[in-house]
Amino acid sequence: MSVLKNDRGTSDLEFYHTARILRREITRELLHDFGVMDKENRKAKNFPDDGLRVQIVKQYPKMEIFFNKYTRMREELRTRDVVSEYPFWLVYRFRDEMMDYLKQLMDNITAANTIYPVDERELADRRAYQTMAIANCEQMLQAFQYIMDVLPVDANKMLRYVDLIEKEIALLKGWRKANSKIARRMQKQQEGNARASSGEQSQGARKQTGGARSRRPAPPANQDK
Repeated sequence: MSVLKNDRGTSDLEFYHTARILRREITRELLHDFGVMDKENRKAKNFPDDGLRVQIVKQYPKMEIFFNKYTRMREELRTRDVVSEYPFWLVYRFRDEMMDYLKQLMDNITAANTIYPVDERELADRRAYQTMAIANCEQMLQAFQYIMDVLPVDANKMLRYVDLIEKEIALLKGWRKANSKIARRMQKQQEGNARASSGEQSQGARKQTGGARSRRPAPPANQDK
């Protein structure tokens, strides 16, 4: 991630560090399917694992066709299996949505932090990315609320992520609020540039007036001889 001159060192940006922690911790939780899936049953249904599958296909390339069919059949069974275990499709839907929100959050933070605005348009772009990052956090809060409503998850465990998201929202809003300082600095620069331009124009006008005076016609020569 590029580092702005006015925000020296990404390590000093708490909103960025918190977003990274948030992404890491929620991803780890997603790897365990929110703790609602049967690990032994899932392990059996995931046979063969990726490493073994690669080895088999390398030795027997035609087995790839079989594995692809097996994977499709397995996914179909998972979506229909609503009695013996929690439906796979719902957990996977939540997982994909949460991964998208986390990626969008980091993308928007990165985009905003790479803009060091020099005009109003760039300042507006920076603020827009910051606002979208805040929106990503709000989307995650709604997703976690929905997850706690419909899945048999440990609510106390989920609330830990909710607290972290709310902290990130507060940090992002504080970062966005700092745009007002940049706007004031830009305004002062524009006013200074305007004064300098006005001074240059006045000085040029005085030079032109002085030059005109120095070019007055000489008096006629005495013709009486």
